[in-house]
Amino acid sequence: MFTNIERAEFTEIIGQPTERESSAAVRFAHYCMLEEAIGAVFGLMTLWYVVCSIARIA
Repeated sequence: MFTNIERAEFTEIIGQPTERESSAAVRFAHYCMLEEAIGAVFGLMTLWYVVCSIARIA
């Protein structure tokens, strides 16, 4: 009795479209992180302005 078993390759299990989708998702995540960083800088500048204004009044 002979059994013929072929070994599955990693590229057969996960195809090329999955890699393209994940790279697009990674690019989108980087863009969102960059957008959040700009918002954080603007928020810190606003907070600094409010604190300095209150300190100047007191």
